[in-house]
Amino acid sequence: MSLLLRLLHVIAIIVFTVPGTAQEPNFIHFTPELGLPSRQVYSTMRDSVGYVWVCTNRGLAKFDGYSFSVFNLEDNLPSLDIWGTFQDEEGKIWLSTFNEVIYFKDGQFYKCTKDSSAQFFIYRYYEREGDGVYFTTDQDTGNLYEVVHDTVRQIHSFDNEKVIGIGSANERQTYFATADDGIKLYKKVLDSLALELELKSQNDFIKRAVWFASKWCFFTQDSLYTYDLMKIRSVSFSDLLDQDLVLNRVIVVSEDKLGLLTSKGTFIVDRNLKRVPGMAFLSTLD
Repeated sequence: MSLLLRLLHVIAIIVFTVPGTAQEPNFIHFTPELGLPSRQVYSTMRDSVGYVWVCTNRGLAKFDGYSFSVFNLEDNLPSLDIWGTFQDEEGKIWLSTFNEVIYFKDGQFYKCTKDSSAQFFIYRYYEREGDGVYFTTDQDTGNLYEVVHDTVRQIHSFDNEKVIGIGSANERQTYFATADDGIKLYKKVLDSLALELELKSQNDFIKRAVWFASKWCFFTQDSLYTYDLMKIRSVSFSDLLDQDLVLNRVIVVSEDKLGLLTSKGTFIVDRNLKRVPGMAFLSTLD
C-alpha cells in the first residue's frame, strides 16, 4: 500500500480523483447514491491489482475505478461491520471483523476453522512466513493467533502488553514485539514464546515496531533504537535528520524505505537509516 493511501485512511469520506486540468482538478465524492454501501467508512485499502477496498458499517465494497461491488450478509459475511482489510503475499484479502476469520480469494469468501467458543474482535493482521497470517485481537491488549491452512490457533494471551510488531528473519525465526511500560521482544520457540529482549527508555515508546532491513526498529518521539538480533543501537532524530523534531508516526513505505511522520514534516530514510535527499514533504503535520 502506498504512503499516500495510508495517510488517507483517517479520512471519514472517500474522494477519488478523476482526470482534469492541472489548474482545476476534478473530484467525485462517492455516496450511497453512487454505489457506496454507507457514508460511515472505517478504512480503505488498495490491493496489488489496483482495486480499492472500502470497509463500512454496511458491508464491504470493492471499487474498480468505475463502480462498486458490494458484499454483505448474502455473500456469507459474518457481520456487516467490516473494520479493515489486509492483503497477504498470496493475494488473499483478510477481513477485520467480529468472531470469525474470513478472507476473499478468486471471487469468493472463505471462513477459517476455529474453536466455536472463541470470541474476539480482530484488530490487526500480520504477514506470516509460509502459509497463513498472524492476527491480534482488541486495540490495547489481547490474544495472539495464527492461521495455518485455514485453521485458527491461539499462540499467546497478553494481560498488559500490546503487540506492536511481528517480523521474521526467516521461516524458522519469528519475533513478536510488545509494549507496556517499555518494549519486549519474544521469539517463537515451537508452540510458545521466549523473551529475548527487554528495552526501557526515559521517554515512552511509540506503539509501533517494524522489522526493516534485517533489524528491528523501535521508536520514541526523539530517538530510534535498532536491534539486529545481536546488538542494540540508538540514534537521536536530531542527529539522523539534522534538526530537532518530534516523531508522531512510522510508515513502512517499501522494503527499502521508511516514512517518519514528524512535527516538521514527513521524511524518508533508506535501508541504512540514512535520510533520502529531497524526499521530505508536508512542511507541517497536524
